[in-house]
Amino acid sequence: MRAAVIAAVAAIGLAVGSTTAVAAGLDTTSTCGFWENSKDSYYRHCTSNGTRIIIRVDYHGGGGRFQCIREQNTDVWLGAADDIRNAYYTGRLC
Repeated sequence: MRAAVIAAVAAIGLAVGSTTAVAAGLDTTSTCGFWENSKDSYYRHCTSNGTRIIIRVDYHGGGGRFQCIREQNTDVWLGAADDIRNAYYTGRLC
């Protein structure tokens, strides 16, 4: 049940978009999922259960990559905000 709630919250966060959190002046250091500032893009996997997830990172110019996120509750740098369009959980573990 808890995993379903976490997945639902993550999906809502993706639908709303992390730029909303930045625009609203929220503390992005506690934002789960993809977020960016004017310079850099990050992904935070919010969990306490030890899971490692695979995310898809999309580039502004098209294409993308898959990346394993091993860190928990830590902002993982994905690249420059000018290069990264979005990143999202694929539903797979690594």
